[in-house]
Amino acid sequence: MNIMPAVRDFERSPDFELESENHLLLLRVLELNGDCIAVIDSSGFIRHAKNTGRSALGIAGSTDLEGMSLISLWPEAERERVATAIAVATLGETVRLEAACPTLNGFAGWWDVTIGPLNRELGGEPGVVAILRDVTAHVANREELQRLLQQKDEALAERDLLIHEIHHRSKNSLQLVQGLIGIQSRAVGVQSETREQLTQSTARIRTIAALHDRLYRSNAGLEVEVRPYLESLVGDIQTSLSTTLSGRQVTFSCDEARWAANDVPALGLVLTELMTNAVKHGAGDISVTFRQSSGGPGIVTVRDHGGCLPDGFDPAINGGLGMKLILSLLQERSGGGLDYSCENGVTQFVGVMPAASVNVAA
Repeated sequence: MNIMPAVRDFERSPDFELESENHLLLLRVLELNGDCIAVIDSSGFIRHAKNTGRSALGIAGSTDLEGMSLISLWPEAERERVATAIAVATLGETVRLEAACPTLNGFAGWWDVTIGPLNRELGGEPGVVAILRDVTAHVANREELQRLLQQKDEALAERDLLIHEIHHRSKNSLQLVQGLIGIQSRAVGVQSETREQLTQSTARIRTIAALHDRLYRSNAGLEVEVRPYLESLVGDIQTSLSTTLSGRQVTFSCDEARWAANDVPALGLVLTELMTNAVKHGAGDISVTFRQSSGGPGIVTVRDHGGCLPDGFDPAINGGLGMKLILSLLQERSGGGLDYSCENGVTQFVGVMPAASVNVAA
């Protein structure tokens, strides 16, 4: 029985047709791709290139790429990189690089180049394939983004410098006022009530100057993290009043929040006055807290065990300069104020300080 014709038909179909279809499909895909794809020998000469490669490289007319040196297409400064990449690809590794190279019609473009080995030899020599993709627009967008980011960084640095300068000048101005009041206090009698009031005013101005100095040294921008600021402030107050404290313990607890830098000194001054009042006029251990719920006001609470307040106590009437200063700072904000109570020997002052610029930290 002769079965050879049937075998021949099987060997030619359908494998032969499938191979032809795959070949045509591959060619179609390559032609649709806008990149320049070229087969290159180990010396860097183009042996075969798809037709769209000419337009990608700016080659006019019917000029063939075959026979041209891929290395010579690049500027002098980039030729060594390209030649090295071809040599490495010949040894079996794939290399990728990005470089500037004008096309033959003078277009200043940027190219993403991938050069890899081919699994066959051309003319007895190992060959490689090079894919050149025009990334000029991408590089331009990247450089523009970098320029904008640099401008942003410069603007932020300039803003921070301006804010620090404002803090520094405010501190200097307060120190000048402090000095002027000091001169005035020395001009009145030693036992004068006016001198005592001027001395207290000098102390408050010194405190305000110290608060501004703290912002200046903390590199604060438009917003300040409340907890580290107040935590450091409480530590400074403890140090400055350590003799008066005489071993009394101070505990501090604070919610996470961010405040606008221009509101923080007022918050710090309220805490300073309330804590100083507890140290000087109270007794026992002292508890200092800052609380703030989402969208709510900042609340500073200071407790001590100094016993009850005098009957009929009213900080606006009976309080000293510090209490009057606190009331002024709190009541100038809508919804702000000072509350106080005394229960079971515990004296408590609560300062409520609303501010539109207050935000609970995430």
